Amino acid sequence: MSTSPTPSLSQFHILIVDDDITVRDILARFLGNQGFTVTPCADGTEMWAAMAAKPVHLVVMDVEMPGEDGYTLAYRLRAANIGIGIIMLSSHTEMDHKVHGLGVGADDFMSKPCDRRELLARVKSLLRRSTLPSSPPPIPEAPAKATRPDNCPNCGSRMRYSSQSETGVIGICLACGLSKFYET
Repeated sequence: MSTSPTPSLSQFHILIVDDDITVRDILARFLGNQGFTVTPCADGTEMWAAMAAKPVHLVVMDVEMPGEDGYTLAYRLRAANIGIGIIMLSSHTEMDHKVHGLGVGADDFMSKPCDRRELLARVKSLLRRSTLPSSPPPIPEAPAKATRPDNCPNCGSRMRYSSQSETGVIGICLACGLSKFYET
């Protein structure tokens, strides 16, 4: 029985999307030193440009960024069936943020600051299941902003909202467990 050769780490292209230049540079340098091809991006606009230029296998992204936040970027990647790994990083440690991030399409959600060894293990775990695309995917259009309902669209119960950030709020239905991000 023959097995396919294990790809070199340099074949995997990882984007680090974070508006904090210090975090972005530390993570890019760390993963680059592990042998990965890494492109740092300051925001969603740079992320989409990097994805249009070269195939990407994994995105490590901050949640709170100006412009499109991490939730919106993850949602757009999944809505367009772009099958890359997504790891979200956030200073938020509340369960609602983690559940929402996973709900919109992230494969993993880590709190900042994170242990680099753990991040590396999670990156390698996601990449073990990755295929190497031959060309960049088409970039999806930005979705229209969702209106914030008073009642849950699933069960009709009253929605509860987290405190509003500059990018939006998380709506939660305590009756059925629905969690959804609404942009402002």
